[in-house]
Amino acid sequence: MRLNLGSYKLIENVTEICVPAYAVENGVSYPTWIGQSVFSGMTSLESVTFEDGVQFSRNIFGMFTGCTSLTYVDFSNVGTANVEEMGQLFTDCESLKTIDLSGLDTQNVRDMRQMFSGCTSLTTLDLSVLDTSKVEDMSDMFASCTSLQSIDLSGIDTSNVTNMSGLFSGCNALTSFDLTGIDTQKVVYMDGIFDNCKGLIEVKVSQLDTSSLYSTQGMFRHCYSLTTVDLSDFDTSNFEMMGHMFANCSNLERIYVSDK
Repeated sequence: MRLNLGSYKLIENVTEICVPAYAVENGVSYPTWIGQSVFSGMTSLESVTFEDGVQFSRNIFGMFTGCTSLTYVDFSNVGTANVEEMGQLFTDCESLKTIDLSGLDTQNVRDMRQMFSGCTSLTTLDLSVLDTSKVEDMSDMFASCTSLQSIDLSGIDTSNVTNMSGLFSGCNALTSFDLTGIDTQKVVYMDGIFDNCKGLIEVKVSQLDTSSLYSTQGMFRHCYSLTTVDLSDFDTSNFEMMGHMFANCSNLERIYVSDK
């Protein structure tokens, strides 16, 4: 048997939590398993650690959502090999400046949507430590990370990703971005991937495999600082939705396209 830990939400004004590896129920000790939304909305919580032996369940969706004071999480002792759903893991963690993800075993994760959305203080992130080979949904993963100045996706596996909609939307501090080398062979949706990236001056999207791409609505919408976009390598044969792709790009002077 195992004990499924419920929620800490009823604990008011707690700033630090260390999750025990075992919990006692009716005099019997059980290993601790925790799941989705267990810490969500705890606005005073600053630090979370886990004793060796704690296990995450298959679904940890929204585990730290709305923890606006959170600055530190140590995943080094947690068993995460069962996790498949990791969406909204840190959504609206406004105080989080960086996070060490090296303790996460993500080999079975399929969903990373909105994982860091609304992390307005996040400045840097190392994703190369994550196994993303099974991830299908990365929509809004970094949406509204307004302090994020750079991010390197070259080290992650995106071969099974189908949805990249809003991936960097609202990342106002991004000035340049290079998607060259990213595997997009299965990507169907890139709606608003750079929407509202107001500081974006340069974006490299050449050599992307867009053969499966269906929708690019609002892809560069509100990118006020962009002057040139090169889409000459884009295969648009399956494109159906392209509305507002360059809406309000007030400084855009040149768009290079192909006849594919």
